[in-house]
Amino acid sequence: MKKRVIATLALSTILLTPTNIFAKTFKDVNNDDWYYGVVSELTDKGIINGYEDNTFRPNKSVTLAEFLTLMNNTIGEKQVPNTDPNDNWFQPTFDELVSKGLDIVDYIQDPDYDITRNDMAEYLSLGLQKLKNETPDTTRPSGIKDFDKIPEEFQPYVAHLVNAGYIKGDHNNNFNGDSQLTRAETAVIIKAISGAVK
Repeated sequence: MKKRVIATLALSTILLTPTNIFAKTFKDVNNDDWYYGVVSELTDKGIINGYEDNTFRPNKSVTLAEFLTLMNNTIGEKQVPNTDPNDNWFQPTFDELVSKGLDIVDYIQDPDYDITRNDMAEYLSLGLQKLKNETPDTTRPSGIKDFDKIPEEFQPYVAHLVNAGYIKGDHNNNFNGDSQLTRAETAVIIKAISGAVK
């Protein structure tokens, strides 16, 4: 258990803390990649990070704990990760989110779950409502072709984020809600919601 906590903390540190690695030096990020500009900006600012082998791993999935931590660091009050090997590194962030009224966090069963785009939409929409007092526009967005394929429980959250300009569909205008959220997509989302910080 202790080794697993330390390994998880190390992974979160790689994702969340600054180093001297910049996007232009990542072996797996090219200047013609759709996410290059955002990854460059956020890594240069130390908001997100790469790995010690000079990779960013743009297609690697993001866990629920990692996403909620990045979300809170961007639009909430940044919490210092817990270094107690008997506790979870993300616990201070989870406690902070619950204290701000994001009660859904209390019901998370597996924080290491690779988050889907549907899950991201739910947590981010609720986060914006609780942390930034944002009123969601849940009108059906016209630019998402597969909106009817999104489960009804997630549709208001996706609509909110699309209508607010925080997210959009892929090159075919599909949301692909069942797909796992990648590090590249997360970088673009974090960049977009940073404009919600007042």
